[in-house]
Amino acid sequence: AEVTETTTLDQFNNPLKTMRSGIKVTADGSNQQTTVVDYTYDDDQKLREEKRTVSYTNPSKTIISYKKYRYNGYGEITRTESYVEGEEKTKGKTIEETEYDEKGNVLNVRLFVDKYKPENAKDYVSRELYKYEYEYHGGKIVTNRIYTVNDQSEESWVLMEDRNYTYSGNNLVSVKGDGYSLDRNYSDARTLSLNLNGEITSYVLNEYNFLIKSDNGKGEVMNVTYEPGNGNFYHMYRLDREQEGFLVIK
Repeated sequence: AEVTETTTLDQFNNPLKTMRSGIKVTADGSNQQTTVVDYTYDDDQKLREEKRTVSYTNPSKTIISYKKYRYNGYGEITRTESYVEGEEKTKGKTIEETEYDEKGNVLNVRLFVDKYKPENAKDYVSRELYKYEYEYHGGKIVTNRIYTVNDQSEESWVLMEDRNYTYSGNNLVSVKGDGYSLDRNYSDARTLSLNLNGEITSYVLNEYNFLIKSDNGKGEVMNVTYEPGNGNFYHMYRLDREQEGFLVIK
């Protein structure tokens, strides 16, 4: 089956709505998923809120989730807050805070996951806390250090993993860490594949280096179409996501 994604843009070429359909949840296709994402912007055309509605056919159910954004004076994302509607005081929220250097490079990302007891929304259980630090050389990420904490204290960061980045010219070719392996293999300038811990996905780009097709080799194919103007999707993702080696819809 083929997964189709279409996007509607506003007058500023911002995406207003994205629909992704034809996603098989079960092998026989009896249960399919459709995802609709609605976007809200502030007066400066910065993404303020992302509402994601995921619908399933068999059994029929709908899950709505939100992601909210804050920016600094340079227009860089400094905080995101994510949660599922109706579960923000039971299963909790995920909060991500980002710091930058003077060149706008991501220095570190702190990830908070707040949890509450299901039977009592006011009964705070725990906060999981992680930190991702990035080291640059020549404008490229060369090391990503991932930390967690002991006893919920930011004074006791413990290094969990180092991930090291390798380049060929300007192209990132691999990211390696303990139990983590990402390899980028280029067939030509517009065709490449990612091998993430043994799972291979192939990608095709257009003349603007925008993602237009992905195929995970398991029958899940996504084709991306752009309306005139080519929507800018960068602000929908952590700003380091592409630098980490992944393909993003631009």
